[in-house]
Amino acid sequence: MRGAAEEAVSGHCRRLSVITIALALCAGIWWYTGRDNTAVEEVQHGFATLSDTSSTHLPVASAQRVYRSQPQPALLSPSYRLMDDLADLDVSMSFSLHDPASRRLLDLLFQQDGDALPAIQDYLLASAPRTAAVDSDLRLALIGMLRHIDDPRAADVALDAVRETRDPMEIYLLSRVVRDWVGPGWQDGELIRAVDLALQQLFLEEREAQAGPLLQLLGELGDSRSLAQLATVPHHLEQAAYIAMAYLPDGSGIPLLQDIVANDGADTSQGRLAIRLLCQAAVAHPDAARALEALTASGRVPSDMWPELLELIKGEEQLQLVAESTDRADRETIFHPRGEEVWYRVKGGPVQDRQRYRALLERLGDMTGDREVRRLFAKAIES
Repeated sequence: MRGAAEEAVSGHCRRLSVITIALALCAGIWWYTGRDNTAVEEVQHGFATLSDTSSTHLPVASAQRVYRSQPQPALLSPSYRLMDDLADLDVSMSFSLHDPASRRLLDLLFQQDGDALPAIQDYLLASAPRTAAVDSDLRLALIGMLRHIDDPRAADVALDAVRETRDPMEIYLLSRVVRDWVGPGWQDGELIRAVDLALQQLFLEEREAQAGPLLQLLGELGDSRSLAQLATVPHHLEQAAYIAMAYLPDGSGIPLLQDIVANDGADTSQGRLAIRLLCQAAVAHPDAARALEALTASGRVPSDMWPELLELIKGEEQLQLVAESTDRADRETIFHPRGEEVWYRVKGGPVQDRQRYRALLERLGDMTGDREVRRLFAKAIES
């Protein structure tokens, strides 16, 4: 009798154990499935669920720690895993565009196309430099990647990043991403605000010589306040401001360039720069063409400048404050205020209006009394 009772109790315990294990297994499956669905939703709706990092103001050296602390669907997203590996390289100062491992990770991230945007956004916001003293090749590489990802959400990522960074080159490159997608005018107010904040930071840190990309952006945006801002820069940035004025879309900077040439001629560096910029703008802006014709007729353009000026008129070369290539071997530095690079001579493109270009050269050729210069014009017209 006692043996039968013990066997019944033992059987009951075994049944309880099986039920307990089954319940625990069901609970585990329910938890895992719920976690996975949440993660998938975060990947699919990454822009809506990304953590707010707008108050994070840390140098790039701290980016990995902050980036890792964000709630991420990292275990499911290849983009986050790749971004995490790139952050590891950056923090260990092993990241380089010339390093095969770095390039391989960037290539794999780029292959994710639009799916890479949440991870890129997280990193750019978490590591946004609050000073112009920070220089991150990884950040520049990611910003460059945004320009080639075929997804309109890249503009949102760039706009969020431009609100946080204070690095002049980053602001310029991010603005190109925004304007590529939304066109001129739509977000120019946000971009101007970013320029203002970054300029204030540069002046506070006495790093005004790094302002070139910001001034270039002011010129390209052509906001109603741009000319006034460019006309009031510190003295040692005046020549950089002249270049930015030449890019104002409405040509409102041309009269000031004319005044500089009228006062200085080709006797000063400012005057010679103004002549170059009038040549650069002559095909696009009739006022610049007329000013150049008057200078040529009066013999105020030195003969030795014409080979260079013809390249500027045609657009084969351009003077600007930003070198598209980050490789120093691909650009020629022209001006060194305080020992730092500010503006560059870069390769341009084909002439935009060939008919207007030929007509301008013919008029200039008729106005010069120098036979050698006339031959240069004739050769340029034939080519």
